[in-house]
Amino acid sequence: MILDEHHDLMALREVFIGGDPERIRSILAEDAAYYSQASGETYAGAEAVLERLHYVQAHHSSRYFAFMGEIESVDAPRDPSLPYGSGKECVLLASEREDNFESMVFIETDGDGKIRKMSIVCDSRFHFRVKTA
Repeated sequence: MILDEHHDLMALREVFIGGDPERIRSILAEDAAYYSQASGETYAGAEAVLERLHYVQAHHSSRYFAFMGEIESVDAPRDPSLPYGSGKECVLLASEREDNFESMVFIETDGDGKIRKMSIVCDSRFHFRVKTA
């Protein structure tokens, strides 16, 4: 198993399109965190992250589409509340239709390549492209 940001994002994408969240247990750091910009809540610890992913799958009323993506530009690149800039890879989430993008998933990894932070962000100041390969 390759542990790095790109492969971790690919595994996470599979979870968002309906895969079992348990599949990413081995790529979560013990102190992993899940942050939702929409709710402002943070779930701390690998178990809490997995519980949250299970909850989202069970309670999301529509179908998710998930694509690998990349940030092309940011409207306010020096704003500290937008820590990710051009070139940052992410998972793009769409709801109901493939072109109805609602949020982006960014991750940060630890020294072992495991996910230490997952941020679900819905900020129109990020401009992205869907990666096709």
